[in-house]
Amino acid sequence: MEVTAISSGEHTATLTPDDEADLDFQSGGYEPPSDYMVSWGYVEPEPSKLRAKLSPWVSAHSEAASELGSEAKDAYDLGPTELGAYAAQLSDFVSSATFPFDLEHDLRAGIGRYLGEAGRTSLPKQAYDVNETVWQTDREGETAKTFAVQTWRDHHCPDEGWAYHSLTNAGADAWVSSTFPTGRIRYLWDNLRVGILKADVLRYLLLLVHGGVYSDTDTECLKPMADWGRGAEVWKPELWASEGELRRLRAGEDAGKVLGRASVIVGVEVDVHNRHDWHNWWPRPLQIVQWTMASAPHHPITLSALLRIVHRTASAAEWAQDHWRDIQFALHNNDTGRAIEMMKTTALSEPSAGGPVGIMDWTGPGIWTDAVLQYLAARYGCQWTDLRGLDKPLRVGDVIVLPVTGFSPEVGQFGSQSRDDPQAMVWHYFRGSWKADSGGMREVEEHVRA
Repeated sequence: MEVTAISSGEHTATLTPDDEADLDFQSGGYEPPSDYMVSWGYVEPEPSKLRAKLSPWVSAHSEAASELGSEAKDAYDLGPTELGAYAAQLSDFVSSATFPFDLEHDLRAGIGRYLGEAGRTSLPKQAYDVNETVWQTDREGETAKTFAVQTWRDHHCPDEGWAYHSLTNAGADAWVSSTFPTGRIRYLWDNLRVGILKADVLRYLLLLVHGGVYSDTDTECLKPMADWGRGAEVWKPELWASEGELRRLRAGEDAGKVLGRASVIVGVEVDVHNRHDWHNWWPRPLQIVQWTMASAPHHPITLSALLRIVHRTASAAEWAQDHWRDIQFALHNNDTGRAIEMMKTTALSEPSAGGPVGIMDWTGPGIWTDAVLQYLAARYGCQWTDLRGLDKPLRVGDVIVLPVTGFSPEVGQFGSQSRDDPQAMVWHYFRGSWKADSGGMREVEEHVRA
């Protein structure tokens, strides 16, 4: 068997090919392994570059009380939910992230439209379908001929007059390079380089810049997008509606006509109801679907999702640098076995396995859920507990929240009904379309990480 020797001063360690390590001594220290999954964050990205001029992230859990106790509240990291502090947090991000000039202007206008004084007295008029576009991502175009994709591209989009765009890996890189030629978002994108992370980030970017509907390629569109959220009940309009809107609603006028089209449509994925062992199975007692979402461009929710990813990436990079120093220390002390064992834990590992963040709370449905709930709490005073037990759509200001059946029929729990149910809009196959990439990332299916 071939044996490789590495040394530092008086210390020498031997590695066999079975160790699957690539450790070269150079200039008084060990170089990070070449396998990208193992070595991410050791050199780039620099946490200071990601956090430059950003206010520190202040964790704030949900204040909503339930019979599930404090553990349920602590499952969420909403950040500030006072409207002024929330708006200031997003404005700070827009100011520091060096967005392209026109986009920065649009993002500032979005913050003012949804969170400024005008937003407190009348709903913003920009709807999720202001740009009628469906977005999907497909690594190399391999899903283009599937029935699921055809339901979007060949049926509902042409029938409803919507545009359809599917981006491959190369197309995604080209779009990001063109849209964000420099700045924080470009730096973030260039330094993720792992399929599942980039797939998550891309959906937020597309909706932030263009708006429309994003849906994974393993989803089937069951009903016209114009029907999503139709017949929604209105949540406590006395807290947020204008006097004129409130008067019309109380007179029984159709909510859609009074309030206009929603700016955001999301669906509930997980609703544990009163199940006290929920934490053994799900990270949050109520979670929002991330495989399908609809949003107007420049909305605070998608902007907040990106801000959270910037902070999580900086935290993961800090962890990775500390982790590599620990590995170096073990090698310098000739503790090769410990070093190799430590390499099995990477920046992508779940916290339960020693990792820093976990994919779900780095870029996935965890941060999306928190971004949605932060907006609902700050803008309307709506808490996660107000979204429990839905059996029909709920209108909260400019946001419509679909029940579990809306985007997740036939899951066999949480009250989910069949795909033939009137409330079922999208059916998710749970196949996971962004598989292993050249960085050594194994396939991570969304239903596993949820």
